[in-house]
Amino acid sequence: MKQKRKRRITEFLVFFILIAAAILCIIGMNAEKNDTNIVTELTIPAMTEITETIQTTQRPTQANTQSEEKSVLIENFPHIYQMMKYPTGCESVAAVSLMQFYGVDITVENFIDFHLPTADYPYYKNDIMYGESPWNAFIGEPYSDSGYGCYSTVIVKAMKSAIPQNYEISAIYNVPMSTLCSEYIDNGQPVMIWATMDMREPYEGKSWLLSNGETFTFICPEHALVLIGYDDKSYYFCNPQSEEAVVSYPKEACETAYNALYSQAVIMKPAA
Repeated sequence: MKQKRKRRITEFLVFFILIAAAILCIIGMNAEKNDTNIVTELTIPAMTEITETIQTTQRPTQANTQSEEKSVLIENFPHIYQMMKYPTGCESVAAVSLMQFYGVDITVENFIDFHLPTADYPYYKNDIMYGESPWNAFIGEPYSDSGYGCYSTVIVKAMKSAIPQNYEISAIYNVPMSTLCSEYIDNGQPVMIWATMDMREPYEGKSWLLSNGETFTFICPEHALVLIGYDDKSYYFCNPQSEEAVVSYPKEACETAYNALYSQAVIMKPAA
């Protein structure tokens, strides 16, 4: 009886030990699983935070992607409408506006009648057209619808004849319009330029033989006006053909017209 009872006690202890061992294994596995969950919960937010930091650093701000627009306009520039009296006299009207801006007391009529060199219209002889160069004189009549025009050398000569000696007047050539803006407009100095009417596409007009034997071709529709401002997309002008005091045209069209008319301009300033 004692041996049988001792065996039962032993079997019970063994069973109890096995149960205890099983419970400890289950507890250990749960603990390991909980540790893994904790690591996962900590790791994922940390990686997300790093990713968001990288994306924020690489994403440009609105201020970095858009440059601030620059706009400059010379105000109170004198405007004279040419079409009533001087339909082809844009060069003279633009020159007088420029002189009036600097305080010179002069009218367009006075400038044309007493200071502007002029020449006869081109003419035919033996089926060949002959004529003067617009670099030397205004071709035709500024008061007429049929006048041709003149270039910067003529206007500089006429302006020097018309105004006191305490002003400097000069023609400049092959200077990009962007440089005219940075060197002159930014400093409050208007610039008279040659381009085309309303910045239309330039084309070759009539050709004639000059006295020196060279052939000259008139670029149409030739026009002179005064550059007084600009922004990122346009140039601003005092245009004698417009009834508006200030007009603007797209930069590309202006540059094409300006280049076609030999990139010529006239500037004026008080003598130092």
